Amino acid sequence: MKTSEGFLAVINSDSLWITIRMDEPKFNEPQLIEASRLEVISHVLYIQMLRESDVTTKREINPLISLMNWETEYIRNSENTSKTISDFIVDSLGAKSAIASVSSNAWYYSVDVDKNDFYVYFLDIYKNGEFIRIEYYGDLENARTTSSNLFSQLTFYPNEIDIAKLQAALSNGKFGY
Repeated sequence: MKTSEGFLAVINSDSLWITIRMDEPKFNEPQLIEASRLEVISHVLYIQMLRESDVTTKREINPLISLMNWETEYIRNSENTSKTISDFIVDSLGAKSAIASVSSNAWYYSVDVDKNDFYVYFLDIYKNGEFIRIEYYGDLENARTTSSNLFSQLTFYPNEIDIAKLQAALSNGKFGY
């Protein structure tokens, strides 16, 4: 949805109902490029929804660790072997949730591109058996800042979002109801 400040993404899934404000000038109008993946900045920033049941790996006690292990296994098996990738690093400086029912995990790896590090950064958020992934390609500090800013703009709703109510709220200058 277009707002006076930028865009508002609305996600109504089976058990997770959220909006994400995207007010930064560098953000494009989000484009749905796969069934559950939005491109926010072309080839740089993506937001994706995943169900816990779709993550097929050895289950860990922490679902965020299961997701990270699932992704790292995929990367190790598919990354172009002519490029050198770093270890997978949990980012202790990454965004953390202030909401008790929401947990998060920030992690990244780098790829050596012409003797420069190019980062692939993930901020995984978990609630109600579903993941929200913010994925950033580029500079590590920009990845941390942009992902953290987007995370702070998530609004969780207790049930399905009423689009008509949300549009009415937007027309009154509010970003939620």
